[in-house]
Amino acid sequence: MMKKILVSSLIVISAISSMKANGEILGGDAGLACEAILCLSSPAKPSECSRSLARYFGISLSKPHKTAQARANFLNQCPASSMTPEMKQQVASLSKLTGYCTEDELNANIEKKKIGTSTNDYGFTQYLYAYRVSPKMTENCRILTNLNYSDYAFKYTCNQQFYNEVDWRNGYTKEEISKGAFDSLEENLRLEEEKRIEISFLEWKKLPPSERTTQSFDNGDKTFYKYYKLEPIYFKKHFIKKDCWVDAKK
Repeated sequence: MMKKILVSSLIVISAISSMKANGEILGGDAGLACEAILCLSSPAKPSECSRSLARYFGISLSKPHKTAQARANFLNQCPASSMTPEMKQQVASLSKLTGYCTEDELNANIEKKKIGTSTNDYGFTQYLYAYRVSPKMTENCRILTNLNYSDYAFKYTCNQQFYNEVDWRNGYTKEEISKGAFDSLEENLRLEEEKRIEISFLEWKKLPPSERTTQSFDNGDKTFYKYYKLEPIYFKKHFIKKDCWVDAKK
């Protein structure tokens, strides 16, 4: 297992290894506690970490602060936990963890904000929202990247822009362009839509069915119609980057 733990955790490893050199036997909860400190301090999670991490995260009490204290008590069973002030702080920070920290977890942390309202044809008002991958770290990631001895390092690579709900769900914004520019694009960047232009009934009658449409309005006594000509609009897609958080050490 130790070979898979990254370089900046070597200080923790050396502290624990020095106890072995002095003949201290790390078995039972003491051994698991030392192993948990190593495994929690590094993003590398080899299979050998499973037992100690299960022991650590299996400690759960009725209140968060009681859970944190019980987990700290477990980690403090490792003799290396009190060898230096830095190691004491390491254990104190690790005891506050409620889970792991990964790029996937950070990129799944979506921030939502209200940007306005809209009213539909029936008079109902609804809120409009915008979205982005949050540039703020989750609490677990904040704890792990701020450890005295840590191999965690992440970088936010997006522009922090918010995107309206339609664009966010589509995964792209769109830029209106000319037909010539549209034809020169790669297929995956093309988007064609139709726009409606209101015209008279006589103009509407002259158009083929594929180039016209209507909209009806019913006031209870009579139905009214609006007549439209359909024209193509051409867009270029700009894909929204959603894998904003990356490993800064890669």
